[in-house]
Amino acid sequence: MVRFVQFAYILAIVIHLVACGWLVLRSQGGEVTEDRYLESVYWTVTTMCTVGYGDIIPNNNIQMISTPLW
Repeated sequence: MVRFVQFAYILAIVIHLVACGWLVLRSQGGEVTEDRYLESVYWTVTTMCTVGYGDIIPNNNIQMISTPLW
């Protein structure tokens, strides 16, 4: 159980760091908002899990939050 918690913690940190990097690259000269961070986290999880870029995409924040958990 301890190893699982450690893995989940490290995974969350990696997702956050990659999302922040993508957010910086994506918002050159633009405004950084919570929605953009959420989109960056969604992009990161989708890319890491290789589940996506399909026809059906999330359209709002609730859908973006629930999609990686599904």
